Amino acid sequence: MLRREEAGLFLGGSRVVIAPALLLGMLGAVMERLFGHQGADAAFREAAYRAGVACGANVHEMLVERGVEDPWEMVRVLVEHVMPGLGWGEFQLVEMRKQPLRIVVRVSKPYVEVTGISSSESPICYPMKWLLAGVLKVVLSEAGFSGDLEAEEVKCVAMGDPHCEVVFREA
Repeated sequence: MLRREEAGLFLGGSRVVIAPALLLGMLGAVMERLFGHQGADAAFREAAYRAGVACGANVHEMLVERGVEDPWEMVRVLVEHVMPGLGWGEFQLVEMRKQPLRIVVRVSKPYVEVTGISSSESPICYPMKWLLAGVLKVVLSEAGFSGDLEAEEVKCVAMGDPHCEVVFREA
């Protein structure tokens, strides 16, 4: 999935940077402290969702090159193989419904576990959920989906839940 070139690491045509999970966790914590939960979520939606959409075409192309052409199978492969391979955690596709669109993803051992944040009153996996939402939007466009996605984290290890769980649906 990842390939090394002289200029760095790439996933499909998108350059990736390896950074400590602590950086993302602390960034989320600082955003929350400065802007509150809703402000942090809105900021990551703007940044990570756009990044996911920008990378989505490359992920789609990479999956097609590997023989995955059905958009719904792409969702499964993206969730269960690509995201874990990038270090976000252990992902499981819990539910995938086409009408109305609803995708539920469970994440065990998420990157936020290493941040030491374990007493949040609200879910904090902003970058993970919005990045995945952006990539899902592009992959699902091949199945005729043309809207935006909402991502709601309904469980989070930082709130004391045993795993994180995100529900994606049409906005």
